[in-house]
Amino acid sequence: MSRDGIRVEIGESNARGEVRDIELWLAAEQPQPLYLRGLISGEPDAQGRDFLAFEGLSEEESELLERFLFQQHRRAVAAARRRQG
Repeated sequence: MSRDGIRVEIGESNARGEVRDIELWLAAEQPQPLYLRGLISGEPDAQGRDFLAFEGLSEEESELLERFLFQQHRRAVAAARRRQG
């Protein structure tokens, strides 16, 4: 997942070019999911997941999503380092 989109398993052939709505539960502490709209684009990856390019995000929303994803990444890195200890 990035500020540009997410890899998801659509499960349908010929879905390229379709617009889909998804809901993401980003953290257990969040009582509501994040609802996003995206365009299915590109070819599936090696695991068969399609790329859903987010649509309709403002620059501010995109930056907030990027900041959240970076924070989650840093927390995962810190947790991995603690485990390696």
